Formats: sequence, C-alpha cells, structure tokens
Amino acid sequence: MRKRQISQEKKQSIIKGISSRLRERKHITFSYIFGSFIQEEKFSDIDIGVFVSEKITKESLNFEFDMEEEIKSFTHLPVDVRIINHAPLSFVYHVIKEGILIIDKDAGKRADFEGIIFKKYLDFAFFRRQYLKEVPNAPI
Repeated sequence: MRKRQISQEKKQSIIKGISSRLRERKHITFSYIFGSFIQEEKFSDIDIGVFVSEKITKESLNFEFDMEEEIKSFTHLPVDVRIINHAPLSFVYHVIKEGILIIDKDAGKRADFEGIIFKKYLDFAFFRRQYLKEVPNAPI
C-alpha cells in the first residue's frame, strides 16, 4: 500500500470529521483511531476500531464495509474499520493502548471493557512469555 503524508492540521480535521460521522451512528458506543495514521508521519490508511451494541455484531462485516465506504467518501483515503467487541485480545489491547479515543458515549461501559482487556492481556502475557521461552528448545 502506498504511503501518504499530510499535515497535522489536516489529520486533526480528518479525525474531527470521522468523529462527527461515527457519533451519528447509534450503534457505536466508543471508538479509537490507531495505527500509522496517528503514530507516523507517513501512513498507508486510517485504522478505526469501534465498539458496537450487540445488535449490530450479527451484520458486522457489512457494517465494517459500510463505515469504510462512508469515511473513505469524505477523506479520499483508504480506511480500515474493525469492530473490537470480540476481536482477538492482542489486537484490541494494542488498539486501546496505542490508539486515540475519538468517541465515548458510555464511559462506564468503555472503562469496564478496557479493564477486562488489560486484565486478560496481562494474565495471558505470563503464559505467552513462558511459551516463547520453551518453543526454541522444543523437539520437532
């Protein structure tokens, strides 16, 4: 994917526009922007993680595609939207830890979700480290 570069002012304007559009969606409870768009000078796309009401998760793939197309239509940039409700633990951990919260309609629900993710991730980290220590010596 081609790397792009825009000014910080333009990035802030894009983030405000995305926030405004996501806020209009009643099923979105909170949302983050993460990845190269916020972490690097040059970026390939805009990564967005959304937590949605359980009703929408049944049509999650269509929801993600619809949101990508809507945001792409006004930013004119590639967009990748992911529902984080049931996404892999390590992915969600990095979205929360490294991303920027742009929508927060229910701070209590968000705080509970973040707390659960951090606890599970840190609990799992011990076993992951143990596994990675033992793998190089495993007989194959």
